Amino acid sequence: LRQGRKHRYRVAGLRSAIQASSSSWRIDSREGLPSVTRVRCLRGGVTRSLVALQPVTGRTHQLRVHMAWIGHPIVGDTIYGKPFSPAQRASRLLLHCRRVVLPGIGSYSVKFPGHWPKELETGADRDPRTVGASIRERA
Repeated sequence: LRQGRKHRYRVAGLRSAIQASSSSWRIDSREGLPSVTRVRCLRGGVTRSLVALQPVTGRTHQLRVHMAWIGHPIVGDTIYGKPFSPAQRASRLLLHCRRVVLPGIGSYSVKFPGHWPKELETGADRDPRTVGASIRERA
């Protein structure tokens, strides 16, 4: 992770099963700047998944665009996702900031864990130490 930058770790609910346990996607499009996202599957099922996401670059709507681009739109994403069936709808976009890490003095950093929203309750690992640590430096 780069020195002097804040790092955000998010969790998202997907309406499909994701195959890879962890991966990194880079998109270079003619219309925009290159962008990289790290993805780790926390829990997967036949019809839905819970993933940890870390944007390496900070593009507008990067996580939503990347997940839709690989065929796994975030539940509740009415802009980049396909229309959802009534059973797959959510009251909000299921994208949640789980942890923020700010650079500190020297080798120390300041970590702010977030709460775990009810919409993402699936029995997934809720330990704030693992949501960010497991997707570090995989790109």
